[in-house]
Amino acid sequence: RRDGEWYPVEARAKRKWYGTFTRSDGQLQINNGTTAMIVTRQSGTSDITVRSISQGSRINLPAGRWLASCAVRYGGIADQKWVSMSLQALDGLGECLTPFAEKSTSGSGYDAISLVTCLESDGTQGFYIDFVSTSNGTMRVAGELKIIEL
Repeated sequence: RRDGEWYPVEARAKRKWYGTFTRSDGQLQINNGTTAMIVTRQSGTSDITVRSISQGSRINLPAGRWLASCAVRYGGIADQKWVSMSLQALDGLGECLTPFAEKSTSGSGYDAISLVTCLESDGTQGFYIDFVSTSNGTMRVAGELKIIEL
């Protein structure tokens, strides 16, 4: 709005990003305890970057609000065990929605855990994927992380 009048702004495509993740050694194994996840960019904007940190991979977000979806399909975790996955904020990254999911497992069959959250970055902030289980297991395929600009 300028001088009391509305002027249209030029439309800009929203940025998207897609990556997969595995255990830090590249295997599809889940540890009893915390499993550090290494993220690999598959497609999308180069504005979202990934670098290694002690917790696995740090995903850096440009300034703005971002919708993030994260999922792991797994098997082999014993019945009535606990699994949790979260996106752990770094450097004051804003969390507009709950950034975690947890569940009780239903036996050694196939199962999955997923979460969707909204994150707000000033352009210097990021997050890492935190995956915790009370039993060993196997990821059926690499985990998926999808991010889209809001």
